[in-house]
Amino acid sequence: VFTQHDVGQSLQRTGDTLVYLRTLVQQVVEGIDARRRASAPLDADAKSALVLRVLRGDELALVAREANVTVAQLESWRAAFLAGAVARLGEQ
Repeated sequence: VFTQHDVGQSLQRTGDTLVYLRTLVQQVVEGIDARRRASAPLDADAKSALVLRVLRGDELALVAREANVTVAQLESWRAAFLAGAVARLGEQ
């Protein structure tokens, strides 16, 4: 036999569970969307922006992690960026 108090608690738990599940599903969907965006190839402008952050003093590992690339990739882009800059300066 349920009292009104028991039914009210059950409804409250059900409501809390639905809110929790809705929030969880929303976070999963947002995570999937973020992964899709992060896995898209970066163009030269995006790579340059990351390299410039590192050259301005941002931590290499932090920038790589935020961009979802390896530290080795970012180091390679930095080396190419600097080599291109030096080559370009030599042309002038």
